[in-house]
Amino acid sequence: MTPPEIVTFDLDVDLQENHALVALSTEAQDDRGLDRMEISMVSDAGDRRGFTQRCVAELHCAVGFNMVLPRGIWAITVQAFDTSGLASEPATRVAEVIAQLGDPPAAVAHDDLVERFREIVGPLPIDFPFNPGDFWDGMFAPGAPDQGQPEEAQVVGECMQINVDPQEGGVFFTLAITCDQQTDEEGRYIRIEMDREVVNSGGRRISVGDSIWNDPERKSLSAGDEFSWLDENVTCGTQYRYRSRVSDPQVTAHGVSVGNTLASATIMVQTRRCTPGSFADVNLQAEENPAGVRVTWRLIAGASWPENVPPEGLAFTLVRFTPATGELVELEQAVIRPDQVPAGRDYEFIDDQAQCGEQHWYSLSAVSANIPPEERAYAFGFLHSSTASPVLACDADSLGAIDLNVTVSYREFFKVQAEADIPGGFNWPADEEVFLQWVGIQKDHYREACEDPPCSGQWSVIVRIPITEEVRQSGLALRERDASLARRGSLEYRYRLEIAILHRGENTMDYEVVDRTPAVLVTTPPFPPPPPDILRLIATNDCPDGAPRCVSIEWELYEQPGSNNRRPAARIVIERIVGALDTTVFEVALDQTHYVDTAPFERVFELANGDIARVCNHDVLYRMVAYSAEGHRFGASPLEISTPTCDEPWAVVETRRR
Repeated sequence: MTPPEIVTFDLDVDLQENHALVALSTEAQDDRGLDRMEISMVSDAGDRRGFTQRCVAELHCAVGFNMVLPRGIWAITVQAFDTSGLASEPATRVAEVIAQLGDPPAAVAHDDLVERFREIVGPLPIDFPFNPGDFWDGMFAPGAPDQGQPEEAQVVGECMQINVDPQEGGVFFTLAITCDQQTDEEGRYIRIEMDREVVNSGGRRISVGDSIWNDPERKSLSAGDEFSWLDENVTCGTQYRYRSRVSDPQVTAHGVSVGNTLASATIMVQTRRCTPGSFADVNLQAEENPAGVRVTWRLIAGASWPENVPPEGLAFTLVRFTPATGELVELEQAVIRPDQVPAGRDYEFIDDQAQCGEQHWYSLSAVSANIPPEERAYAFGFLHSSTASPVLACDADSLGAIDLNVTVSYREFFKVQAEADIPGGFNWPADEEVFLQWVGIQKDHYREACEDPPCSGQWSVIVRIPITEEVRQSGLALRERDASLARRGSLEYRYRLEIAILHRGENTMDYEVVDRTPAVLVTTPPFPPPPPDILRLIATNDCPDGAPRCVSIEWELYEQPGSNNRRPAARIVIERIVGALDTTVFEVALDQTHYVDTAPFERVFELANGDIARVCNHDVLYRMVAYSAEGHRFGASPLEISTPTCDEPWAVVETRRR
């Protein structure tokens, strides 16, 4: 058997208005079928990212995406693996990002950088282990919290349980290990991580783990082990999401790798209510207003401020977070000292940019004013209050009143269908070059690498339709498909319609978005698990029921790793494909490990003179296909044989081990 081959691997640079996108495209091929493509990235500063693209036994598999990388020289390595476990030779390209986000865009991608990278980091390709199950984990910024108010306490975990006790001094939690975990691989150890984020604020996760949990001498955990800790850096009346993870990272010459997830758990925690009369009791509220949304809060006269407030005071920041889009917008910021509010003070902000038809959350936070602005997102807050706003009704003549219907389907790959009917006489802008755009974004995908809010995603234009005079008079029926989704289940995508006006400059073009529909969220269904691997394929004349020839197919059932993206197969079949045209499907039981195909693969032709011609030698492909309960198809383990001529004996054809 020959290993897979990387046939193309290109890096390019797409310069945007204030940043540079490094575009990656690569393709691999294999005569037996590809299982996955692994892509890893490492910078000269030791920053590491990576993900896996599942290829579901395709003979060709391609990956393409854009990414905003921080400044530095980046080595990007691609390696392909087939369904038998053979790996291709790794291929590496190097790109240098010269400017940070917000600077004039500049980046280059060429082979001349390889030697410079070797001088700084070491030889290529970079050995970068990571968890293939976490598709985008660690590559882009963390995703936005889920929409809506969660329950007060919700535990979701595997091999771990989090128990919490909100106290006056903070949140006391205990991590309970519920199954044995160990690592025997040299250079790896057990690490426990814990981070938190404020729910419905769009804020980033902040690591709160204790250093004792990162002991490189620890090689195992046992069921019943417990780790307790008091998180004192929390504010009253705030809802947090705590996440804990056990992994097996590896200490390398370039730092510490991400490691595989061995156990995980998540829990929501509501801290104690704020004491009446404290400065944290701000009574944050959001209500509908003729101009949009009116947000109010109050600093109470004579309120008890924390003792460790610096003389500079506190930096108060009001932000708007939209769960449906992941957009985070800073609305107002002010530095206030305790002596500036001796008689109390009411604050008001009118948000006239809130999108109609969408749920928004408003969050007010306060951190030490002596902390630099670029570090405030990671600092402990003396105050963090969030409240949901009412959903604003959309005007009848705005795009927000148009019903956008988005559906997702899957057979060999995912497709999203968008439908919308815009009537004739709709209130289009009077400008000459007006367009209707259907745009979309994957959750956690293409997020800007910015240090401060706003940190919204970059929406991709799927189709852009010019608004002609005929459209203005007769209307428009949108029926479009997006077939560019990632080959992976259980991912969230957001779509919306926008009205954009094209402004042309002397050497520039800019699309100004003037109206849009609320975002529609769709989730791709989870992939069913791969079927059992075909481990042996034997052609023989010793066949049951007197058949002259047969093919004996044997496999072993194996346990799938626990994952939200895998489900038990509801049906398994074997496909026999003769000459790439004639396909026959054989049903097999889910617990079956052996099947005999008694078809002879002979084609019989009647000649003009009445003679019969037998043709026996054909290329025959066997593959196993699993179907989920929803009917989604997943194929794997293709094996090909060439049958002999009619009078030649059969022989063992192929044996494969995963």
